[in-house]
Amino acid sequence: MFKTIIVDDEAIIRQGIKQIIDWEQLGFTIVEEAANGSEALDKMQSQYFHLMITDITMPKMDGISLIKKAREKFEDLKIIVLSGYNDFQYVKEAMKYNVDNYLLKPVEQQELSATLDTIKQSITTNIENQYMGSENTLILTNHLLNRLVKGNISMIEFRNRANFLQLSLPTAPYYLALIEMEGLSIHYEAGLSNNDTTTFFACINVMEELLSSKKMQSIIFEDEMHRLACLFHCHSSEVAAALVNDILHSVQIYVKEKVTIALSEQFHSINTMQQHYVSTNKLLDYRFFTGSNVVITAQSIPTSTDITINEDLLLANYERVIRSCHKQQATEMITNLYDELMTKSTPTRSFVEYITLKLVVKNVEVIKEYNGNASFLQEDTVSLSQQMVTLPTIELITNYMLDITNYTIDTITHLQKNRPTKIIEHVCEYIEKHYAEDMTLKGLGDLYYINPSYLGKLFRKDKGEPFNDHLNKVRLQQAKQLIQTSNLRIYQIAERVGYKDYNYFSKMFKQHFGVLPRDFK
Repeated sequence: MFKTIIVDDEAIIRQGIKQIIDWEQLGFTIVEEAANGSEALDKMQSQYFHLMITDITMPKMDGISLIKKAREKFEDLKIIVLSGYNDFQYVKEAMKYNVDNYLLKPVEQQELSATLDTIKQSITTNIENQYMGSENTLILTNHLLNRLVKGNISMIEFRNRANFLQLSLPTAPYYLALIEMEGLSIHYEAGLSNNDTTTFFACINVMEELLSSKKMQSIIFEDEMHRLACLFHCHSSEVAAALVNDILHSVQIYVKEKVTIALSEQFHSINTMQQHYVSTNKLLDYRFFTGSNVVITAQSIPTSTDITINEDLLLANYERVIRSCHKQQATEMITNLYDELMTKSTPTRSFVEYITLKLVVKNVEVIKEYNGNASFLQEDTVSLSQQMVTLPTIELITNYMLDITNYTIDTITHLQKNRPTKIIEHVCEYIEKHYAEDMTLKGLGDLYYINPSYLGKLFRKDKGEPFNDHLNKVRLQQAKQLIQTSNLRIYQIAERVGYKDYNYFSKMFKQHFGVLPRDFK
């Protein structure tokens, strides 16, 4: 999306422009608005915009002054002027500064859409030209430096090729910084889109300007994982750390992109760049625990300590909490668990995923026990490893687990509301009324929102006998009464109390009363 700022002293005009069209469908997003030129310039100091839409007549600083100052600082900024019928002389003045179009108020939807479409094509072409203009050099530079960090080139060949490309390499001592942009980290396997490319070059520009302002020898390249790598000269670890922190904050402010930066130890020879690239790359793995917008160094990682978790106790306590449906207690338990994993030790990511999977499976078991729909969670247990790719930090996994826990508690609460509290008592009453019907634990489970297996366990515990034994007892008592009080034939009585098989009925009757039904009468 191309970032847009709207500048007009009338709030109703700004609101109208925002609502008149679907900006995102046209490839733009309105990220800021300002009431005058001075306010707009202040916002431009902290953020890059592709497009500015501005009124002409405004207090403090009018549109002409704003356009003039903006054009001096941002040569590629696209500008649309808003004007009234009496502003034509001002519009003529504005056109001197290479504005892209002017629109009369009130702005018409069709004209604005057509103008934005033209501007979008122009911006895209500029990006492509910028990329293509330096593409060969960039590709060769990236390829050469990636061969170096992968150890796929001799130092003699590297220096010869670097001289051929006229690369200005920094002098020793060196530091290597790897910059991972959160918005691009999920695209490792794919190429970069136009918007990604725009963001990528914006980050490079910010870094180059910062390094230049500090007169820091450096070279920037893109590694095979779409991360920016910066090799720079520096004598002090404190200065190096301050520099990468400045890079982090500048990218946040000007590009509005979350980044994580890993900083190597100091080294004194290009020959050892491969091993420092590997170690610095490993530091980025710790982003799983630190989250984004941080600088990671070897010194910032706590000493690894063994962590022991009693899985059975953890799962038992977790099950107790979700069964009790106490959301606050469950939230505290999950939060404390992952906080402990993050702060009191440095476990592997796979260990965190293992514990998470165990908790998810426990949710599935409990929901099934209540005869609820656990298909959503079952899919998660199957594809959890794939999902973890989209959950790059332990903070996001914590939120993921909180969502699942809340889903389970909500499901249990709903199911409990829809079934009687004295479940076995109600089941027995149902049997007394419907004993002649086909009856199974599964059917009763569906009726009372409870897992059939769990219902069977509850029934045995409460009545001291299995469900089928109790059902047979009720049916046989009814059969006995009918034999004594009615003129029905034995096979008719069997059918009336729920037995379709006469022989089976006779067998069960004899087991219960000691005689066959025909002899009892």
